[in-house]
Amino acid sequence: MVFTGSSSVYGAGEGALIDEGTPATTDADAALDFVVARDLTGVYNAVPDETVPPTNAEAFGEICAAAGLPGLTFRGEIKTPAVPVTSAKLRAAGFAFAHSAEGATG
Repeated sequence: MVFTGSSSVYGAGEGALIDEGTPATTDADAALDFVVARDLTGVYNAVPDETVPPTNAEAFGEICAAAGLPGLTFRGEIKTPAVPVTSAKLRAAGFAFAHSAEGATG
């Protein structure tokens, strides 16, 4: 299972420790709990549909700037996916996001 979020729930042991008895605090935490608790299998995108992910240039540009490094030069070999990311499969299973992209807390 691969799952990313702003806090470490399952994985490499880095980030805030979350007790399984504690209610989820972010949409990412809640989505992971939802999938695991229902023993769902497959790929589930836990990104609200109105959230547009950054381009590779934007994402890596921010990383480089934060590290004080010059920006990368892109040769067009790795493209951002042309198919929009959708949480339709997760929502069809019954999950509801608690936070919208506007003013999201998690």
